[in-house]
Amino acid sequence: MTEEQAWEEAIQLFNACQFFEAHEVIEEALWRPAVQSNNSTLSAFYQGVLQVGVGCYHLQQGNSDGALSLLKKGLNRLTPLKTRPPYSLWIDLERMLYETKGLIEELETIKTTQSGKTLDGALCHWQHFPTILSKKQK
Repeated sequence: MTEEQAWEEAIQLFNACQFFEAHEVIEEALWRPAVQSNNSTLSAFYQGVLQVGVGCYHLQQGNSDGALSLLKKGLNRLTPLKTRPPYSLWIDLERMLYETKGLIEELETIKTTQSGKTLDGALCHWQHFPTILSKKQK
């Protein structure tokens, strides 16, 4: 599988809310090779996408604290890359960041209004996950 094929597969899995599976593809086929080639910017990009995806996976599993932590880390890692080629040419990174920020804000609001109560039921069927829009899809 080429890097481009792996990325397209990861996007499809991510957008289908199959975050664990997307994580496996990104980590093995994209992130690790970027780390091994000492491409720190590319590895930071993939790591940021991984963190957002794993945050969404935690949300699916009802772990709001883990979700918030990883979503924030992913947002912070990806934000400096939003206007930098090639990432801004591959995907609509600004949209993904906007949706991730919105999800973080919604989770923080729910946690504030539900303080002390479990959020498991509310989190397992979340409908507002971020998406990755490939520039090829535009």
